[in-house]
Order: sequence, then structure tokens, then C-alpha cells
Amino acid sequence: MRIAAVFLRQGVLYLHPESQTTEGAWIAAPPFLRFDWDDLDTSKKLNEAVPEVLAESRQGVPHPTDWNVGHPLYRLAGVKSWRKFVAEGCKSMRIEGRDEGVYVIPQENRGAKGGFVDCAEPILCSEAESSDWRMLLAKAFRLCK
Repeated sequence: MRIAAVFLRQGVLYLHPESQTTEGAWIAAPPFLRFDWDDLDTSKKLNEAVPEVLAESRQGVPHPTDWNVGHPLYRLAGVKSWRKFVAEGCKSMRIEGRDEGVYVIPQENRGAKGGFVDCAEPILCSEAESSDWRMLLAKAFRLCK
């Protein structure tokens, strides 16, 4: 399985792969990308970036020993903590590449301590839909809480 995390925060989209460690935990991995949601070329950028980010999702990466290092996602957003990142209506979803297809899974924001949890049925992406990732993500973000 391949996984990418997608966040929409204050009109900015953040995207990165997740990789599974040797201990089984899924962790954020590079590249960490940022796009202004309303830019005219966001659709084109997403159509290129989403497949590339999913392709960077790995399994068997070393398990972190230091969890206190600064997170690249925070630097991209100009914040210093997860609490600040998830505040102010941040929305999230996962994109999962499975054997049977690609799914988008809307999530509910339960704050800094509760994290994000799945809140709707996974959306199986058709070939036509996956050629317009901005439209597909917009559809999924409407289901996020």
C-alpha cells in the first residue's frame, strides 16, 4: 500500500507521502509540497504531484529514534507545532494506493490531541477522476469535518 497525506489549511494545500517504518508506524516522509489552493495552475501541479508523492511512499524505513526534531510540514506552514498546524479549520484526507485502486479518505479534525480520523467512506477514484486531482480533492474536502 502507498499513502499520501493531504491538508487544506488557510487556503494552502500541503501534501506529502507517508512511509511505514520497520516497527509498523506510518510517518510523514519527503517530499513535502505546498500549493496555493486558488492558483490558476494548481490543477496542473496536483495532476503531476499526487502520483509522484504516492510513488515516494515506502515500507521498511528506519523507525525514528528522535521524535522531537522540527517537522518539515510546520516549516512549510510557518508554524512551530502540530497544535498550531491543525488549528483554524485545517482539513485532512488520506490518499491510498491499494492493489484494487486509488482511494481518497476524508477525515475529521479532532484537534491537536485527537488528531485526524476517518469520517466518510473511502472514495474509489476512477481513471477519469484521477486525471483531475483538484476536483477530486475538492469533493473529498466537502466531506471532511
